[in-house]
Amino acid sequence: MFDLEDEIMAVKFDKKSLIWVAADRPLKNSSFLSTKILDVCGDLPIFWLQPTYTKGSSLMAPAIHMAQ
Repeated sequence: MFDLEDEIMAVKFDKKSLIWVAADRPLKNSSFLSTKILDVCGDLPIFWLQPTYTKGSSLMAPAIHMAQ
């Protein structure tokens, strides 16, 4: 298993950029995931990622439009 904290990851932030946000709840059934993914995650909960745009963006994800 590898540790994500061991590497420095470059991040570029743009106000109109797409960001990925974890779902509210972890997966209940992760049996469809590959053994490689399950090995990397270990006992940690696994979440779906949902694309969304930052608040200042004129491009907003459909889920945000529905919530407004």
